[in-house]
Amino acid sequence: MTEETIELVNSSIAALSEDGSVANKIVDFKVRSGQQKMATAVAEAIIQQSDLIVEAGTGIGKTFAYLVPALLSGKRTIVSTATRHLQDQIYFRDLPTVIGALDVKRETALLKGRANYLCVERLKRATQQSTLDSGLADKIHLVERWSYQSDDGDISLMPHIAEDDSLWPLLTSTVDNCLRKKCEHYDSCYVFDARQKAADADLVVVNHALLMADMTLKEEGFADLLPEAELIIVDEAHRLKDFAEQSFTESFNSRMFVDLLNEIGSLLKEEKKQPVHIAEQICLCNDSIAKLTALMRGLHERAPIETLRTHRSFNEHYSQFAEQSNHLAAMLKPYKTISEQWENCIQRLKNILDFIALIFADTDKSDANQPAAIAWFQCYQHSFQIHLSPIDVSALLIEKSKQYDTTWVYASATLSVDGDFSYFLPNVANDDKACKSYDSPFDYQSQVALYLPNDIPHPQHQDYTRRLINGILPLLSMSEGRTFLLFTSYRALHEAEALLDETTDYTLLVQNQATKSELIERFTREHKAVLLGTSGFWSGVDVKGDALRCVVIDRLPFAPPSDPLMQARKIFYENCDRDFFREYVLPEAVIALRQGVGRLIRSESDCGVIVIGDPRLRQKGYGHIFMRSLPAMKHCKDIASLAAYLK
Repeated sequence: MTEETIELVNSSIAALSEDGSVANKIVDFKVRSGQQKMATAVAEAIIQQSDLIVEAGTGIGKTFAYLVPALLSGKRTIVSTATRHLQDQIYFRDLPTVIGALDVKRETALLKGRANYLCVERLKRATQQSTLDSGLADKIHLVERWSYQSDDGDISLMPHIAEDDSLWPLLTSTVDNCLRKKCEHYDSCYVFDARQKAADADLVVVNHALLMADMTLKEEGFADLLPEAELIIVDEAHRLKDFAEQSFTESFNSRMFVDLLNEIGSLLKEEKKQPVHIAEQICLCNDSIAKLTALMRGLHERAPIETLRTHRSFNEHYSQFAEQSNHLAAMLKPYKTISEQWENCIQRLKNILDFIALIFADTDKSDANQPAAIAWFQCYQHSFQIHLSPIDVSALLIEKSKQYDTTWVYASATLSVDGDFSYFLPNVANDDKACKSYDSPFDYQSQVALYLPNDIPHPQHQDYTRRLINGILPLLSMSEGRTFLLFTSYRALHEAEALLDETTDYTLLVQNQATKSELIERFTREHKAVLLGTSGFWSGVDVKGDALRCVVIDRLPFAPPSDPLMQARKIFYENCDRDFFREYVLPEAVIALRQGVGRLIRSESDCGVIVIGDPRLRQKGYGHIFMRSLPAMKHCKDIASLAAYLK
C-alpha cells in the first residue's frame, strides 16, 4: 500500500471514528466498523484507480462511507443515484454535512435531466397559444410568474403543481426539440446553466437516468452532459441495469407525436399566409393517430410487435397513419429554412417516420436466430408506445462505460444473491473486479420476526389474494395498521384494496392516489394507515420508527413470463446454452425481494414483522436461495407469537 493510499485511508477512518470530525458534527453519530471498512475500500480504489463493487447492508451508512474519502481525495467526482428524491437527499442533506464536518472547500453541483428544468422557449410558446382550455392556461400563467423568481428553473420547487403533472412536457425540453445554441433564450437557459455549474464543480450529484443519457450521447457526437471525472460513484447500483435498458431503448410515443402536430400547427398560425391544405393535413394526421390509438387500446398492454402484424385491422390503420404522416412531411419541406423551430419540428417528424418504418419493415435484417433487439409495444388508456430494446443490455453498458477514463465504485445494499456477486458483475464489467460485502449492523434476530403463512394456496389460485388478505387481518389489528402491503401487480393491489375497504376501518393509501412522496408523508403522519404499492415502493422508501411495523409481500417478485422482453431474453439465453431461470430470472427476483424486505428496519430501534405469502418459498427447490439471501430473522409459525414485535 502506497503512502498516498495509507494517508487517505487513515484520514477517512479518523473522520468516521468516535472522536472524528463527522461525529463532532452530527448528534448521536454511531461509529460503525462496516462503515469504516467500506471507506477504507473506497479510499484504496480511488488512489489505486481500481474499480470497486461494494455491498453495504442497511444501516452501515454507505453514503458517508464513500463521500468522506471522495471529498478528502480532492478527485473530481460524480455521484449517481437511482431517483431524484435520493439525489436531492444526498445533495441537500448528506453532502453539506460531510463537507462541513471535514472542513474542506469543494464546489458542488446538482444536475438533473433536462425534463426537470423549465424551458423558457417552450413556456413562451405556450403562453402565446390561444387554443388552451382555461384550466391549462391558468397553470401556465402560474408557472410564468414563478419563473420570474426561480434561480434554477427546477420544476420540483414549483409550488401547487406536481412534478408528474401532464403540463410539464409542454414546458420542458427534450433532446429532440431543444434548439441548443440556436435558441434565442440560450443565454438564460436553465438546462445549460445547470450544466455549466456542473462543469465547474469538484463533485456533481446526478441520477442514473442522466448518467445513462451521457453514455448514449457520447457515442452520437453530442457534447458531454457530465463533466470529465476521475471518480464515478454509482449508488443504488442494483438499479443501474434498469436505467440502462430504458436509455438504450428507442421509442415512439403517440402522445408526443400529437404534441408535435400541435407545435407544427402553432408555427403555421404565425405565418402571414396560413396554408389551409396543411392545416387540413394535420387534422387528418390527428385523426389517423387517434384511430390507431383506439385500436391498440383493446390489445395487450405489453406485447411483441408481431402481435400487431397479425391483427386484421392494424395494417389498414397503420397504412393510413403512415400515408397521412408522410404526406404531411412532404408538404412541410419548403418550411424547413424559415426558422430554427421549423427545422427542428420537420427533423423530428422525419425521425419518427424513419423509426416507425424501420419497426414495421417487412424484412428483418437482423440474425433471426440471435437478434440484438426486440420491437414491442405498450398500451395505455389514451396513448401507446412502440419500443426497440436491446436484449442483452449488459454488453452495451460495459462497452459504453469504457468511454470514461475514470475509477468506478458501485455501491448498494443488494448486489449479491446468496453471497454471490456473479449476477451483478456481468452487468458492469467483463473482467475481475474487487467485490466487498459488509453486513448490516442491525440485529435482525431480535428486531424482526418472519412469518410465512402455511395455509395460502399457490399464487395462481383464483382465491390467492383473498386468502392472503383474510390471513393478515389479525396482524393489521395487532399492529393497528402501520403496514406496507407490497404487490407484484396492480390487479392484486386493487383486489386487496377492495377487500380491505370492506373489512377494515384503516386509512388506505394506494399507489397513484398521490405522488410517492405525498403517500409516504401521509403514512408517516397518520395513525392506523395501510399503504398499498407495487414495484415503486419496494425500494427507495425510508420510514423509521413506530409508523411502520409490518411489511407484507404478496408474491415472490418474479418478472411475468408473458412480458415480451422476458420472452426475447429467454430465447437469447437458450441459444447461448445458458440457464435463463437460474442466471437471470431467479437473481432478479432475489434482489427485488431483498429490497422489499429492507423497507422494514431502518434503524437500531425499529422492530416489526415481515410476511411473505408466497408458499413457493417453502415448497420449491429455489426457496432456500431466497432464504439464505435474506437477513437472519426469527421465524414465527403462528400469528400469536408476533404480538411482541407489533406493539
